[in-house]
Amino acid sequence: MKNLFLASYFSPVAKLFVEFTQNTCVGKKVVFIPTASVPEKVTFFVDGDRKVLQKLGLVIDELEVSKASKDEIVNKIRDNGQK
Repeated sequence: MKNLFLASYFSPVAKLFVEFTQNTCVGKKVVFIPTASVPEKVTFFVDGDRKVLQKLGLVIDELEVSKASKDEIVNKIRDNGQK
């Protein structure tokens, strides 16, 4: 079974993510979707989340869903779930 961890603001729940993954996330890819921040002038939330993910040892694979095709979205999420 695959698991999915969704968060609108990741930094405050990073420790929960480490528990959720049983501290096995180093070197794994994560699909990072910053789409909600696109129209915003303030981006420190998204920038901070990227830094926290990198600090946890994750490899970020960014997906801008407002510009991606349905196939790109499906493939990226599916392919990253395989690693």
